[in-house]
Amino acid sequence: VKLGIAMPLMGVPFLLLNVNGSAPVIALVIALFVCGEMLWVPTSQAVVAALAPADIRGAYMGVFASTWSIGWALTPFLGLQVRHAYGDATMWVCVATVGVVAGVIGLLAARGHDREAEVASAAA
Repeated sequence: VKLGIAMPLMGVPFLLLNVNGSAPVIALVIALFVCGEMLWVPTSQAVVAALAPADIRGAYMGVFASTWSIGWALTPFLGLQVRHAYGDATMWVCVATVGVVAGVIGLLAARGHDREAEVASAAA
């Protein structure tokens, strides 16, 4: 559930920039993004660790951590290409769409891998 909330929370607020680009709106977008990121990072790491086989968990975590740099590099490049071709509004819609799609994919990936539920059921 946290991934389903976190990812849209990191993307959807950017739609506010289509309505108003004032400093308070930008501050709100940043605050919402940071809240989403605080939910996303530890939750996504926990999901990857839960999905990884115990004997190669470190390799899974290493690959997972290295993929972030690809995203951080490509996102501005692709976003600026969309902005140049279609304008600001379309770029922010794309950011919001990616956030929602990522949230749905995160929910699907994490489904059935609730470590706390496994521990609770094993103790009972």
